[in-house]
Amino acid sequence: MALKEQISASDPLSSTILISEKPVVEELHSKGSAVFKVYPGSSREKTVRITLPETIIGRAGECHFRLDVPSVSRFHARVFARGHEYVIEDLGSTNGTFVNGVQVLRCVLRHSDQIQLGQAKIYFFEERACHRKAV
Repeated sequence: MALKEQISASDPLSSTILISEKPVVEELHSKGSAVFKVYPGSSREKTVRITLPETIIGRAGECHFRLDVPSVSRFHARVFARGHEYVIEDLGSTNGTFVNGVQVLRCVLRHSDQIQLGQAKIYFFEERACHRKAV
């Protein structure tokens, strides 16, 4: 009541705004595009766009995403799309796959997750779009 008394109809700064009684629900969906920002140790940062449904990461020349770091296994991990998500899976690497400091065998990646493969640090960034959903 006190607030109502303070704002009078003659106040030029006061106004009434009608809002819908229906809740507004917005969902975040991946746009199907993601990037890795790579810090392989001593070399410079590089950005790699994820364009394939499955990306194999490792030291081997056959890998889609090659990391020339001795502590990275030849076939270290794979990242694959599952619906609107990206999943990383360790491929039996020697030094393991870590997401945000926790060793994982398989893990759903979230925007700005830090992945560590051996001495290589990789940050995962997802492009997302907000869509309104009718309620």
